[in-house]
Amino acid sequence: MTFVSRSAFSALLIAAAIAGCGRAREAPSAPKTYEEAMIAASRQWELNRWTEVFAACDRAFSFADRDREPRVVRAVECAAEAAARKGTPELALPHYERLVAAHAEALRTANGRHRLANNHGVLLIEKGRRAEGIARLEWALRDFSLADYATSGYRSFSVRATIVKNLARAYYDRASEPAIRAWVQEQGTLLSEHMDPKVRGAQFAMGASSALASLVVIGLRQANTDTPAWEARIREWEPIEEEIAAVQPSLARACEDVPLRTTMMETCLREVALP
Repeated sequence: MTFVSRSAFSALLIAAAIAGCGRAREAPSAPKTYEEAMIAASRQWELNRWTEVFAACDRAFSFADRDREPRVVRAVECAAEAAARKGTPELALPHYERLVAAHAEALRTANGRHRLANNHGVLLIEKGRRAEGIARLEWALRDFSLADYATSGYRSFSVRATIVKNLARAYYDRASEPAIRAWVQEQGTLLSEHMDPKVRGAQFAMGASSALASLVVIGLRQANTDTPAWEARIREWEPIEEEIAAVQPSLARACEDVPLRTTMMETCLREVALP
């Protein structure tokens, strides 16, 4: 038998321990199904590990996209939210674009379709693709034309108001166009008329003052004669919204809690920068 010195034996033990530690730190295998990927995303979400959340949601997206499943919508929203929170929202552009191109029907019937279209549009505008971004915002607003948001839930109104606000800001450089003039007049009239607690309660018109304020900005550029009346309506309405928000802060934000697998993901409508 070959004699091994105590020092050599110790070195072997240390090497084995190091090798063992290395194996213990090996990354877990990638999720093999949509469900596994979303469970992983949920766990990482709870730890605020946005890079890992994005990777897991991207993995879930690949499964749902391959299988042509409606769950692709949730995977896109998860990837987009994680990308935004990690400071690189543009990472979600391929997911949005694939959703629009290959899963139009799933998007059309999704509960969060207006929020998704709004956030996609805002991101496109931020990245210099203004015409494409406006088209996504217009799609979202057109979809509302099929629903009577005045008699729907309060979330519906705040979402629509945010989309109107974003379009008003995006249209600012086109203020002189006849179609934009007509649109501003139509939306301003609609909002100002709806800012009445007797319609169904002020909580169902949260966000109206902010949306109307953006219409005032573009309306002033158009020399719209209704802007003074709109400004007066805003002054009357803002204190009402502030009072409601003091009691129910969640109503002051166009946000929603969306279920992942083991946690809830808060996602909000994003806004176009002021002109």
